[in-house]
Amino acid sequence: MRVPMSTATHGHAAAQVVRGVGGGRLTPRRAAATLGAIAFAYAVVMAGTTLPTSLYPALQRAFGLSTAASTQLFAIYAVTVLAGLIAFGSISDRVGRRPVLYLGLSAAIASGILYATASSIPLLFVARAMSGVSAALVTGTATAFLVDSASRPRLGASVASAANMLGLGLGPILAAVVAARFPEQVVSAPFVVHAGLSAIACLALLAAAERPRRLHRRRFEILLPAVPRSALPRFLRASAASVGFVIMGACTAISAILLTAVNGRPDIIVVGAVGSTIFLATAAGQLVGARSGARWRELGFLAIVLGLVGIGSAALVPPSLSIAVLVGGLSLAGVGHGVLFPRALALTIADVAPDRRARASAAYWCVAYAFTAVGAVAVGGLCALWGERTGVPVYAGAMLVVSTAAGIATRGLRAEAG
Repeated sequence: MRVPMSTATHGHAAAQVVRGVGGGRLTPRRAAATLGAIAFAYAVVMAGTTLPTSLYPALQRAFGLSTAASTQLFAIYAVTVLAGLIAFGSISDRVGRRPVLYLGLSAAIASGILYATASSIPLLFVARAMSGVSAALVTGTATAFLVDSASRPRLGASVASAANMLGLGLGPILAAVVAARFPEQVVSAPFVVHAGLSAIACLALLAAAERPRRLHRRRFEILLPAVPRSALPRFLRASAASVGFVIMGACTAISAILLTAVNGRPDIIVVGAVGSTIFLATAAGQLVGARSGARWRELGFLAIVLGLVGIGSAALVPPSLSIAVLVGGLSLAGVGHGVLFPRALALTIADVAPDRRARASAAYWCVAYAFTAVGAVAVGGLCALWGERTGVPVYAGAMLVVSTAAGIATRGLRAEAG
């Protein structure tokens, strides 16, 4: 498919200056309110995407899902996000950031309603796909909006990655707490609560101010996610530093099912806490990475490798040790991922013009969600063939090889990036 050239290359006649809600330069207080509102909306949407993590055993019982079908339910989300990013990831460069965020939050509300009322497996998949639509609309847009609004692009990228991972990490915990509080509505209640949070996020966005930017007059021309040609070699190597998303996808899809297979039927709060571990550890890893200096790449990949050893071992040790070993492995892998992926994101958008940032960040997230889908499908297929006790260690071993190769491929990335 031929991608149309941005109209920005045809001079001022092809673009218009659109003043944001906040007018010109933002005051420090208004800038902080804007960053907070965007980050809250971003985190809420991402929390909705991981709500099912601690509910997979309940979904299996309620709808008769197999392990493979459960991981496919997660994978369809990642595939939908990928397709949505390709189709709509750059649209906020053309129509503005806030309108697209409102669309994404509306899709999150619709997803919650569909989940809460689903009576068949196909409806579950539709609800999951709608969750993917919400993430596709919000991910690249919120990242670009935060970079626009922050005093420095690096700060905006850091806030974006933190909001992303904190939202993902809080999703399983939120689902577990609400399900424990409403045991008669284990599946539906968490999604009703999330729909309400999404509505609150819509109100919070009223505090977000867009800076004046050039928006193209040809607003409805679809531009596929892309990075400038000059930045492509760096983007490809930076993408290799995002290999942790393959692990994230697998662990999100399988952690609750693995716990159930090894430990019987653990308490749902335990399932939610374990499901959140890798995401919260990723958020913590971003703080570690910010202080790691020139050794960020080595530190990140070492933590991922050690984490994979723990994840693979969790299915092999006695049940009394499996939760501790799994949490340790997820924590290390998450910290490593948190060290690496914000740097990769910052490298992707570091030298991109403001009116191309959503397009470039969407390209990065396309790679990330492709990795996520591959991880979920791969571990689901292996577990369908050999069961969780064999499939998870085999997957972890394969990812050890892939992570080592990615570490080699990323040699030479700028130490100061991110």
